Amino acid sequence: MWTFISFMSFMAFLACLIGGIVSTFQKNGLHTKYFILTGSLLVLFILLVIASPKTSTDSNIVASVAPVPAPGKAELDAATKSASAEKSQAKLKSETEAKKKVEQKNNNLPVSLGMYPEQFQVVFNDIAGKFQPVFNIDSINVEEGNAVNAFSYMLKDELGIIGLVNKHDGNLQSLAIAGKEDGSIDTTKALTTAIHVLIKVTNVTMSSKEISALMDDLGIFDGNAKNLNKSIILNGVRYSTGYTEKFGVSLMISNANDANYAR
Repeated sequence: MWTFISFMSFMAFLACLIGGIVSTFQKNGLHTKYFILTGSLLVLFILLVIASPKTSTDSNIVASVAPVPAPGKAELDAATKSASAEKSQAKLKSETEAKKKVEQKNNNLPVSLGMYPEQFQVVFNDIAGKFQPVFNIDSINVEEGNAVNAFSYMLKDELGIIGLVNKHDGNLQSLAIAGKEDGSIDTTKALTTAIHVLIKVTNVTMSSKEISALMDDLGIFDGNAKNLNKSIILNGVRYSTGYTEKFGVSLMISNANDANYAR
C-alpha cells in the first residue's frame, strides 16, 4: 500500500516537473504554479519513503525466529492418560505378583488351631479358673525344633500338655494332653477336668453339656482306658483319643484339615 502511494506521488512529481518545463518554453505564465506543485510533490514523496514500514524481509526474519507453538491440550491429555495407564498397569501387575507370592506361601503353611501360644495360655487360664480342681499355666516356653517348635507344661504330677508350634508363622498347630490314672477319684477328676477345659479352649462356643457328650463319644468315660482309639471332627477341629503305657490316656487336638493327624 505504501509502495503504491509513493509510486503515484513520484509519477505526479514527474508530470508537474515536465509541465513546468513546457510552460516555461511556452511562456504562458503557468510554470510558476507547476514548479510549486512539483516541489510539494517531491517533499511528499520523500516523506512517504521515510515513513513506509519495514520490508517483508524483516517480517520473514521475525517469523523465522518465532517460538514453536506448544502442544495442544488434546496432545497433552492423551500423553498424560497414556502415562497414567502404563503406571496403573505396572502397579496392578506388581500387586498381583505380590498377592500370588503371599497366597503361595500361605498354601505351603500347615493348617493350625487359629491361635498363638500366648493366646492359648490366656484363654486356658480363664476357662480353667471356673473348674475344680483349678489349673493354671504360669508361663509357656516355646523351644526351637528341626521341623516344628514345641512347648510342654505339667499341670500336675503325670498330667501335662504339649503344644506344637508352626516355625513360620508361630501359630499353634496342635495340642495334646496326657495323664495316667491310678484308679483314684481325684486322679480321674483331674484328668477329665483338664480334657474338658482343653476342648472348651479349642471350641469356645460349645456348652458344658456338648463337651461332656463329645468326651463320652470319644470313649473317655468308658472306664476301659487301654482301648481308647477314637477320632471325631467337630466344628473344624479333630479330637483323637489314645492310650500308651508310658503316658496313659491322651487326647490329641488338631485342625480337621491337617493330614498329619487323620485316622
